[in-house]
Amino acid sequence: MNLNLVTTQEGYVWVRQGVWLFKQNPLGFLMLVFMYVFIAQLAVMIPLAGVFAVLILTPALSVGFMTACRQTIQKERIVPTVYLAAFRSTNTEVKKRILHLGLVYAVMIFAMSLIASMVIDFQTLLPLLPMTNRLLLRSCKLCITHY
Repeated sequence: MNLNLVTTQEGYVWVRQGVWLFKQNPLGFLMLVFMYVFIAQLAVMIPLAGVFAVLILTPALSVGFMTACRQTIQKERIVPTVYLAAFRSTNTEVKKRILHLGLVYAVMIFAMSLIASMVIDFQTLLPLLPMTNRLLLRSCKLCITHY
């Protein structure tokens, strides 16, 4: 893999093109984002397996989002099933590779989370977040009074 070094001007043009693309079909892109967030929140309710499923499917869903960008440029309508674009290939090797990429992605995220939890003591960080601290205290008080 080679990094493509570009100038600041080219990066600025790239961002402007992204904004232009979003303006072409804002409702379609917002639908995809909210749909992803909603489904991910539902999946996370399933302990461990839900989180793992979301992580494994992230590369495939990214392909779907890029397909939606291409459809917008071609003035085609974006439909929610665009997220399945990576799995519509008739080549089974493509499906295997996108799932393998998702598996590698999930393992790397879990490994980085494990390393971060070993290095960072999140209990000492909680008081630094005033809103989180208040919400945790309020939920603890509710738990104590409830039981």
